[in-house]
Amino acid sequence: MFRPGRSFQTRIERQVVVLFLAFCVLPLLVLTAFAARLVESETLDISRRHLHEFSKDYALDLITRIDVAAWELGLTGDEDLAAGHRWVQPRGLTGDAAPESGRPGLTAVPGGFELRVPVDDGVALGFLSDDVLFAELVHLPYGVRTCVRVDGRERRCEGQVPEGDVIATSWTLPLGSLYNTRDAIEVASVQSRTMALSRMGIAFELLPYVMFVVMALFGWYVMRQIRTRLAPLGDLYQATLRISGGSYDHEVDIRSGDELERLGSSFNSMTRRLRESFATMEALSEIDGVALRGGEPPEIGEKALLLLRTLGFRDARLWLWRGSEGYCGRLDADGRLTMRAAPAPASSVDSDAEALALYRERHGEAVHDARAIYREGMLVGLLMTGPGDPVDLGDVLTEVADRLSVGVTLYFRAQELFRQANFDGLTGLLNRESFREHLEQAIRMGARDGDRGALLYLDLDRFKQINDTEGHHAGDELLRAVAKRVRKVLRAADEAARLGGDEFAVLMSRVTEPTDIEAVCRRLVQEIGQPVEVGGSSVVVEVSIGVVVFPDDGSDAANLMRKADVAMYKAKEISGSAFTFFDEAMNRDTEHRARVESRAREGLARRDLGLYFQPKIRVSDGMVIGAEGLMRWPAAPDLHPGIYVPVLEQTGLIHELTSLLVEDAHECLERCRRRGFALERIGINISPRQFQREGFCEEFLAAIDRVGAKHSDFEIEVTESVLMHDVQSVMRDLESLRSEGVTVALDDFGTGYSSLNMLRDLPLDVIKIDRSFVAPIAESARARDLLGRIIDIIRSLELKSVAEGVETEREMQILTAKHCDAVQGFLFSPALSVDDFLTFLEQRAARSA
Repeated sequence: MFRPGRSFQTRIERQVVVLFLAFCVLPLLVLTAFAARLVESETLDISRRHLHEFSKDYALDLITRIDVAAWELGLTGDEDLAAGHRWVQPRGLTGDAAPESGRPGLTAVPGGFELRVPVDDGVALGFLSDDVLFAELVHLPYGVRTCVRVDGRERRCEGQVPEGDVIATSWTLPLGSLYNTRDAIEVASVQSRTMALSRMGIAFELLPYVMFVVMALFGWYVMRQIRTRLAPLGDLYQATLRISGGSYDHEVDIRSGDELERLGSSFNSMTRRLRESFATMEALSEIDGVALRGGEPPEIGEKALLLLRTLGFRDARLWLWRGSEGYCGRLDADGRLTMRAAPAPASSVDSDAEALALYRERHGEAVHDARAIYREGMLVGLLMTGPGDPVDLGDVLTEVADRLSVGVTLYFRAQELFRQANFDGLTGLLNRESFREHLEQAIRMGARDGDRGALLYLDLDRFKQINDTEGHHAGDELLRAVAKRVRKVLRAADEAARLGGDEFAVLMSRVTEPTDIEAVCRRLVQEIGQPVEVGGSSVVVEVSIGVVVFPDDGSDAANLMRKADVAMYKAKEISGSAFTFFDEAMNRDTEHRARVESRAREGLARRDLGLYFQPKIRVSDGMVIGAEGLMRWPAAPDLHPGIYVPVLEQTGLIHELTSLLVEDAHECLERCRRRGFALERIGINISPRQFQREGFCEEFLAAIDRVGAKHSDFEIEVTESVLMHDVQSVMRDLESLRSEGVTVALDDFGTGYSSLNMLRDLPLDVIKIDRSFVAPIAESARARDLLGRIIDIIRSLELKSVAEGVETEREMQILTAKHCDAVQGFLFSPALSVDDFLTFLEQRAARSA
């Protein structure tokens, strides 16, 4: 209701007042000012016209007086002339003194005007003084000043004008049509603006007072209406503020009899519903709070039952289960909450009706209403009410059941996310990130308490071979079995992790004696080395373990992991399962390897590493049929391939280098062929580690395709050491390369572990006989006989033979006699750069010509 004494307290009231002033009062004031200016302008125009008429009348009176004087001068003689006139005889009148025929003459002279009027016997000359001409001519109004100007100079002025703004007008006497004269006479009049507006003075003085009274009455009425109409809006606004502050008890009292009263009623109804809804939401938020804090399902269920109690339920019940475990909760009419274990359904329940029937059967209790509780689409419980509960709160029951579903789902999802974030999904051990956190915590606690700890880095040997031959499923079974064996060996305080692939780690906290670490390592080696049944077959893996002790070997988790990795690789150099403790000598080797790796990366970026080419000579005709590309690094003479090639293999840079070597080999072939030398192919040595990398064949062929070369232009040379890893996988890779046209050569034959059966089964094209078989043939008959048998075997397998390291003519003669297919060695040339290789070919061709 409107309260008369109430000021404009709300913003909308103030806005309406401002709008009223802006769009009503201000335009009216502007209109009044404009009308006043218009009236003033019109008044000034009227005064200006009146002043102009006065100037004209004044001028016409002057003309009349001049005409009368001229007429009198022409009619009377000297004795009869009026005062101010005199007669002049015509004798002696000449020049300008004579007036033109028919018109009097008029000349301004000091003190008056000289008239010349023609008569019968001469000219009558007279003088009209200013005193006579202007005497009692016109009565000037007050505030008007009139001046007569002759040739622009004031001649006579009459009247006074107050200082300030004036209006002015003038009128020029038309004397040229009546008199013979050169003088211009102008009558100018000015009048004060104040005098001109004197007739409007009273109106202008009263206008502000009249406007003030009118605006005050109008404004008072409008403001009263604004306050009367907007007061209910202010009440609604204040009530809304209370609601936004969380108070839902205030209602508005509007009795205006119009739409505002209906709006107030609707607002009060909305407030009551909000009060009820927010009470429910506040209670539901408690369930959400428990769920977000990670509360377990029983705690969330207790909150739900207590909420139903506050909302008017008197016999609420709850049944939740997970797997074979479950519990029941009940809130009776006295407000007592009981929770007890209860078995879950024996089998999965597909519908809430089936679960409700099972609950009635087990508990023999009457149930009025029930809502299902789901976890990710699976039924996991029921929320129920008894016969004495209200029937009109079914929506509330549904909402509470939904919140329970969300809370239960969040709990189990959080558990799952925690497990995924911290544990390996395959083995259930800690993952890499979680293990690093545990290691850092153990380091801090050890530094605080003065305890030692140990980090064991485990890597399975021959795992890739089992994974490739038996399949990934078998590999996963093997990893799970290894994880169980690791957990079996560890102490209660120790922790294990799978770092990725076939790498594991063990954290031993509070180690008192080094022998404890050794004992755990021996048990790990023993347990992991036992046969494992995977994929229906029994397999055996070995494990290499690197050990670091903290704080002796460091107090930084990343540094300890690196050192444990170094020790693990040192253990791999020992045949069979082994464990090795880290020492600084290993660290120095690692640092040296890191420096070599850094220089190798720079060399690859600058393309300092590349191929030098040693010619291959066909024995039958002495022709150069190809070359072996040997890697050289001229920019690093202190590093020979035996130093940097293993580093390239360990770091994976060997794969990047192979792409560059393919480009070098292709360039050599193209330049030779452009010079007319038809070489068959260029051989490139392939690292055993490259064959262990999945997808090597595809990468090698793709590198050839990128340079636009033919696959048949290349020969890969592999050593017998590739057969030490996974013979079946190596055979598949070699067969894949041969099927694409790449020639496959077995390099350094006789220095490895290959057997004749392997030579028979391997997909090969060329056997390269090692220098160790060639060197003694000049001095030893048995060596010559052995070399001949090797060549015969190679020929029987329908393969080509190439003898390496031929250095003397005697060795060449014997190899020719044994029917070796091709040779290479210092007898012909060392490995040459591309330019030197072309020079060698040209010189050899010149000698043959």
